[in-house]
Amino acid sequence: MDILLYSNGKANKDQNLLEYGLKDLQRQVEENKIKNYVLIPYAIIRDTYQNRANDLMKTLAHMNVKVSSISDFKDPIEAIAECDGIAVSGGNTWYLNRCLHDFNLVNKIREEVLLKNKPFVGWSAGTNIAAPTMLTTNDMPIVGSLITTSLNFVPFQINPHYIDKTIDGHMGESRDDRIVEFLAKNTHQKVVGLREGSWLKLNKGKLSYDSYHNHKLKIFTHNEEPVEYSVGDDMTFLLNSWYK
Repeated sequence: MDILLYSNGKANKDQNLLEYGLKDLQRQVEENKIKNYVLIPYAIIRDTYQNRANDLMKTLAHMNVKVSSISDFKDPIEAIAECDGIAVSGGNTWYLNRCLHDFNLVNKIREEVLLKNKPFVGWSAGTNIAAPTMLTTNDMPIVGSLITTSLNFVPFQINPHYIDKTIDGHMGESRDDRIVEFLAKNTHQKVVGLREGSWLKLNKGKLSYDSYHNHKLKIFTHNEEPVEYSVGDDMTFLLNSWYK
């Protein structure tokens, strides 16, 4: 399997989409001979699906890779079956996850990625939904949804855009506080704090970590002190035995 999970779309405002992690995206394209990605853009609320597809295609232009929004297809399940790779945009995770279930795409995406080894790339909300559930998103529930289970590509939760800084005068809970609260009610889980400009890469059964800004990865476990890991560290221990 070949899965790339980015914390966010850009490391700074002057970059193209996913430019900060382009080396691994290019590797994915070349190793899998990808000619077209289908983009799942449902998380986007304040822009058009076509604009996001164009953004990703601009990044991949020099590789001669086409990007099509799944919304352009009459049958979204067929679009997933026929593409060379699947890309899932950031935005609002609640709306994205509900759409995946409403359009019966969860099982099809899992089949293509887990059983047929179709490459997958996600960022922000698109990374959130690679976990067992989307419950460690930072997003507001702008739509009602009783279903929080997600694609379950990896057996741990992910918190994209993770930040451990606090704002002077802010009396609410920090990000660390919120993650600890999650673990208090989900004691068997681990949560990966993925800082800006950072990403996880799962390829051929090995999970590793990289960061444009050389940030550390932070892993939270119930009733234990968080542990940080550096760029290049082997994170394969996070995968359960079912992952081959």
